[in-house]
Amino acid sequence: MKNWMWLGVVGLAVVAVALVLAGGGGSDGDTSNRTAFGTVGVVGDPLPAYEAGSDGAVGMPAPSIQGDDYTFTPGQGPTVLVFLAHWCSHCRNEVPVLQAIVDEGLVPQDLRVVGVATSTNETQVNYPPGAWLEREGWSSPLIFDDQRNSAAAAYGVTSFPFWAVVGSDGVVSGRLAGEIGREGILQLLDIAASR
Repeated sequence: MKNWMWLGVVGLAVVAVALVLAGGGGSDGDTSNRTAFGTVGVVGDPLPAYEAGSDGAVGMPAPSIQGDDYTFTPGQGPTVLVFLAHWCSHCRNEVPVLQAIVDEGLVPQDLRVVGVATSTNETQVNYPPGAWLEREGWSSPLIFDDQRNSAAAAYGVTSFPFWAVVGSDGVVSGRLAGEIGREGILQLLDIAASR
């Protein structure tokens, strides 16, 4: 009986070491930072800050964003980028609506929807954003912005949620700031798919 108990203790220790080595154990800073901030590389010229009514970014080449788990490369099909802040009430309203549209299969074929978690603040609600988006069932590609908000700066983000449409040619065809609701999202996705 004592041998079985000893084997059980050794087995638990092996599992604990394996979890730590794989990055899946505990609540250390590395694990929370992995779902809060990412390493981001931006290639291309930054877009000007968004101004409603006269968007100077339309017609400009979109910058690429290299994240830890996903890289957005313009020119590989029409794409909608949505920049989200975990503390933004409008983002908290919009994410479940967008995810429902994805779950219902209403995203046009060949259109990519890419989320960018940005403007992260550990003192605000829903921190870290990775855990928030996981709770919401987020299933589209996701990039975690760095602590300097490099991805958001490259796209001229001014408020949240922030939508950027990039055409198949890799050129920005439109940007939009704010909560747009289910019908607005569906219209945006249809327009983006034709770019």
